[in-house]
This record gives sequence, C-alpha cells and structure tokens, in this order.
Amino acid sequence: MEAKACMGCFVEWDKERAECPVCGWSPQKPLEEDKNGWHQGKIIAKRFLLGNCYLKKKDFVIWRTYDSLLDIRCYMITSVGGSLTQLLRIAWGFSQQTDKEGCPVVLSMFPVEQTYVLVFSMKEDIDKKIFVIDYTAKGKSQTGHSKTGILK
Repeated sequence: MEAKACMGCFVEWDKERAECPVCGWSPQKPLEEDKNGWHQGKIIAKRFLLGNCYLKKKDFVIWRTYDSLLDIRCYMITSVGGSLTQLLRIAWGFSQQTDKEGCPVVLSMFPVEQTYVLVFSMKEDIDKKIFVIDYTAKGKSQTGHSKTGILK
C-alpha cells in the first residue's frame, strides 16, 4: 500500500482512496480562500503551509497548518480585518483552559500582511461545535465546560 500526504490536514492516507479520510480533501476540490485572500497551499512567514480551512466564522478563520520548522501539524487563526485585540482574547481564553484534555496550546502569534495570526496546537479529533462553544464564545456551554468570553 502506497501512502500520500493530504494537502488539507497533512496526515498520510492510502493512495488508493479518492479523498482524505480525516478531512475530506481531494485533489479535485477547489482551493479554499478567506477574506484576507489566503488560500490552501500558501506559505506564511517562510515556515507555515496552509492546509484546508478548519473553521470559518464572521470574524476569524482557522486553517489547518503545517509548521516546517517544528515538523508538526498545527492550526492558525487569522482575524478577518486584522484585529490584534481579538486574537489576544482568543490566546488568553486558550491559556485559561489548560485543565481540559486536548485544549489548544498557543505556539506563537505574529503579524503577517496587515493581519495578525495565532498559531496553536490541539487534539486532532476535537469536535468543532465544542471548539466554538468552549473557546470562542461567552457564557456557559452545554457541555459543562466554561466559556472564555473570547468572541462576541
């Protein structure tokens, strides 16, 4: 069995399959692009390769990312409109969740092309609904996790 690397989430998968079993990416799918003009395959800061879009919201986009320096899969949040304050709130929210298994861990934060990015790692199989509730909203979640008050 020959394997190939997915350009969406950077995991290896059987070359015989038509699409990635983890994220659903296939070479036939069109490239995703966000409001900042970033797209799958773009290299950020000579180090990070953008995969597919993990989550899009009105104010931010989360990309699956490969860090070529650390040789790890991670995630990158870009703020639509370039709000540093918004990303600082998200980073602070992540730091308050260290007691949760698989919680996001901030790796770096820096400016790129008139916007800011927050790079983080987290457990691969975290449910997107829980991620949105626990890490990007206000109040008390239905899962019993406390929300961090990061985004409106």
